[in-house]
Amino acid sequence: MKKAQYFLMTLVFVINLITFPVFADDSFSGREVLFGSEFDSSDEVDSQRGYTSVEVSDGVAQFVYNQNASNYMYSKTFEVAAEECDMVAIRIKSQVDMDTVKFYYTTDAEPDASSDKVINFSVAASEEWQTVTLNPSNEEKWTGTVNRYRLTFDKQAANTVEIDYVRFYGADSENADSVIWPQADELYPERKLLRSNEFNSMSELDVWRDGYTSVTVKDGYAQFSYKQGTSNYTYSGTFSIPADDCDTVAIKIKSVVDLSAVNFYYMTDSEPNASETKVINFAVPASEDWQLITLDTSDEARWKGNITRYRFSFAAPGDNTVKIDFVRFYSKVFPAYTEDERQISYDFDAINEADGFLGNENVSDVVASEGELWARVIGADSCFTALADYEAKCEDIPRLHIAYENNTNGTAGKLYFTTEENPDFSEECFFAFEISENSPVDCVIDTVENPNWKGKITGLRFVPTDGEGYVKIDFLRLEKFPCQIVVRNGNVEISGNLYGMAGKNIGFSVNDEEGEVYSGTAQTDADGAYTLSFSLDNAPFEPIVYNLEIIGDEIDGIYKRKILYVSEDYVSHVIEKINEAKSNEDWEELQSLIEDNYGVLSLKCEFFEDFSAKGLYLDELYALVVSDEAVEGLTDIEDQLDEAVVGVRINHMTPEEWIAAVDEYDEYLNFKTLVIYEVYSKATDSVKAEIAKRMADSSYNDFEEARFEFREQNILVGLRRAVGWKDVKEIIDANADFIGIDLDKLDKVKSESDVYRRLTEKNFSKIEEVETAFDDAIEAQIDKEKPSGSGGSGGSGGSGGRGFGGGAASVNAPVTNLNNSQKEEASADVFTDLNGYDWAKEAVGALYAQKIINGMGNGRFAPSDSVTREEFVKMLVLKRKLTLSNDASFGDVARDMWYAPYIGAAVKAGITKGQGTAFGVGQLLTRQDAAVMLARAFGISGAESSMNFTDNAEIEDYATEAVNLLTQAGVFTGYEDGSFRPDASLSRAEAAVIIFRINERM
Repeated sequence: MKKAQYFLMTLVFVINLITFPVFADDSFSGREVLFGSEFDSSDEVDSQRGYTSVEVSDGVAQFVYNQNASNYMYSKTFEVAAEECDMVAIRIKSQVDMDTVKFYYTTDAEPDASSDKVINFSVAASEEWQTVTLNPSNEEKWTGTVNRYRLTFDKQAANTVEIDYVRFYGADSENADSVIWPQADELYPERKLLRSNEFNSMSELDVWRDGYTSVTVKDGYAQFSYKQGTSNYTYSGTFSIPADDCDTVAIKIKSVVDLSAVNFYYMTDSEPNASETKVINFAVPASEDWQLITLDTSDEARWKGNITRYRFSFAAPGDNTVKIDFVRFYSKVFPAYTEDERQISYDFDAINEADGFLGNENVSDVVASEGELWARVIGADSCFTALADYEAKCEDIPRLHIAYENNTNGTAGKLYFTTEENPDFSEECFFAFEISENSPVDCVIDTVENPNWKGKITGLRFVPTDGEGYVKIDFLRLEKFPCQIVVRNGNVEISGNLYGMAGKNIGFSVNDEEGEVYSGTAQTDADGAYTLSFSLDNAPFEPIVYNLEIIGDEIDGIYKRKILYVSEDYVSHVIEKINEAKSNEDWEELQSLIEDNYGVLSLKCEFFEDFSAKGLYLDELYALVVSDEAVEGLTDIEDQLDEAVVGVRINHMTPEEWIAAVDEYDEYLNFKTLVIYEVYSKATDSVKAEIAKRMADSSYNDFEEARFEFREQNILVGLRRAVGWKDVKEIIDANADFIGIDLDKLDKVKSESDVYRRLTEKNFSKIEEVETAFDDAIEAQIDKEKPSGSGGSGGSGGSGGRGFGGGAASVNAPVTNLNNSQKEEASADVFTDLNGYDWAKEAVGALYAQKIINGMGNGRFAPSDSVTREEFVKMLVLKRKLTLSNDASFGDVARDMWYAPYIGAAVKAGITKGQGTAFGVGQLLTRQDAAVMLARAFGISGAESSMNFTDNAEIEDYATEAVNLLTQAGVFTGYEDGSFRPDASLSRAEAAVIIFRINERM
């Protein structure tokens, strides 16, 4: 892209009276912020012109400009209903007096900035911030939806302007929600807010896909409107939250219809793609009120590593609008526990309360008194079932404690339990205990011996006796004791936290069948944390299970755990055997050693476990490990297993998996250290897909070969897809040494840009061809620049253009000389959204009648939406009435897609040549590309004079003649500032007008 020159019109007529600023405080109590540019990132500034520098940092946008520059900045697009907004507040600071600052605004009806949509104000020089408030309600054109603003500063002196915010305020707070929702720290005060999307701007949404009629962010919420049967989902922006720290996601949501299945997909750094294995489902009933949904992530098997993104998808039983006020990620609860919080306690203070127990039909005469429950029972068929839902896991409860008085002739009791794995009460899952007739019962049950006590607890059922009579129940407690045990290389580490109690002594003893083999003590620190490490010198060679017993100052009784102890000698033995298998190149023996000892040695790999569970390519994996160097410790084994997984996977991955691998396997592939990665990171999805396909089609002996291939394919695909010489230059200059190019040769030519243009859209198959083509381009440019020479070819002649741009074209000249039938067709008012598009109505109506264009449903034409390359090709093919063809062979054009036959017809007719092996499906059509296609479609050539646009130099060589011809004929017109804007995208309304004009003016 060549450097454009922008300047303001020399005279601006201001219709409205100047609004005098009111300096106010920042709160504006009683008003709602409808939209705010808070300048938390550079994304909030769309474009700016004339500044020496522009920087956004610490919530402030700073603009530095010189006296002679045209200086103004545009906001990103947004949506604010004009009738709801009567105040715009700007917090600003200037080094010099600014007598005239212009606040331009644009609307959906009039999308261009103009002198009749401007409010003027002044700012005095000051070191202090000033808040200027503007009242736009008296503005004649402040109607419909305001969607952009522009600030222009006068040029009387060089200056630095700082802006803290630009906020659009509602008229009052009468329509605010009656429910006052708490702020993040008030919603879950015991939790830390790790991440929050509050939807104050569109920047909090990354992308949305398929099926939304509209997606907007306003009034602090995101609104999604969609049609029945459509695919509708939205992604968040990227972030990073440690999964281990987060177990709660809170969503404030509202829907006008019942949503029986909302899918909350989450993505991680190790598994960056959305999938059905990483999704939490919930329902949202139809309501006019906001609802708070809380998702528990603690039981999600794949909720691990770092959470980097999320996606919502909504079931679409009918047309619907969904609003989301926030999505918040909260930490786990890590309180400083009190004595009472050391247990889940049921004290039987009342009957049938939510946290109590309910007796069955064999329980009678129930009375609660002074924290005890009296009841008559008839034996083992009498029971009390807990009413509460549990959050605890069995592993967190090493001991149960039951206290009651038995006034029956019974001798035994039971406590049944259910878990997620065993959801029904049965004779497989219970704890039995002996009791004495007519005596108090104080029963402590060590849970560690029960093999079914694992997973999440879902229910408890208490059978106090197998006899008949009265029982007086005091309490049933699930006693917690935080204790983590790690055994590695013959060393045992025990750690935990004694509920915030500082300076407490804890004793540990390790026992086997014959008695104690180790004992030790630890003391809690100021936070209640403790750690104890030891090794068992006299432990047997083979792995053995020991019983661990824990006692202490604040511990009632004894807590028990089990330890699978592996001696250091056994670890050394396994490592020796692994190295022996490596020496003998016996991968099958190595596989047996790893699989037999993976759990015993407490190995933990990032990739190996999931990979080995699938059972594929294990021979290749262990062949790689056995060929690796000898290992010295368990960490070496883990590293080699994970490295081998990546080494095998790179030869068996699909293109989609390759795209994910760039991030997932960066530790081994190191693609991000390559110079070309900066280009790759900015590439479109289709470019990345093509590179991934080429990577998947190759095989690699090591990571260095994969890095070489990644660099080579990025260069080759990048050059083929490049449509501007600056893209080519970026790739060539950064990778000159890798390609073998001598950049000093550029000193021989006057125009470097012409050299790079000759390499645009070239389809190289090998990296060596790039070096040759560069040298040839240098020689061709030297010949062209010779004073007596005939010149070179002068450019690539490709389809050109990036396919993306901003701004709406100026197509203001009226269409004339229509025949009667066209006038009749054009007068049909079939679309309801053409207000403000009078210049396009006739053309849209005529082309609609000729079935060249269609609407978007519900009477909408969407005149301001941009046109893609394939959409414009279809219009031209239908206008020319060409025979459809499916012969076009582009990598991004599937034969079963709707646009394939139109692209095929356009290629046959010479209207388009594509972009090498791709057509450019999905790319937005630029104004200069539209001119080229139109000229080819209607056989127009032979310009008589040159153009006179201010940005002539920015029009690519291949498009110069077509732009010249079509602007001379009035098919295209320039903009008010004298520019053509060749790389700006073309809207649907503009496309209709230029196709309609072509027959009349050529």
